[in-house]
Amino acid sequence: MIQKFTEQRSRYDHLEKMPVRELLENINREDQTVPSAVIPCIPDIEKLVESVEAACQEFQGEEIPSSAIGEKVMAELKTLDGVAYVRFASVYRQFRDVAEFMSELKDLLSKGKK
Repeated sequence: MIQKFTEQRSRYDHLEKMPVRELLENINREDQTVPSAVIPCIPDIEKLVESVEAACQEFQGEEIPSSAIGEKVMAELKTLDGVAYVRFASVYRQFRDVAEFMSELKDLLSKGKK
């Protein structure tokens, strides 16, 4: 499971009161921590990409529907990282309302308990 080092609660209160330069410097400093958080995840990301690529190879020269790629990516993310899955699914599936989104979350949580 990928550790979410880059997804931390903000340390900044009242961003609107912070000088722009200070805000940009802080963002830049925090962005420099991303590579060290990503490096340990590279093997998992590599497996995900290879699995999606293998699924694409099954089309043997045929045009690959983007929906097939999207569904495969979602399936892989669902097993690898629930948060990444929900983020991807929320954009890919274009949930119409909060109820639809919550339904997907409940489904994910119920499968995680089994």
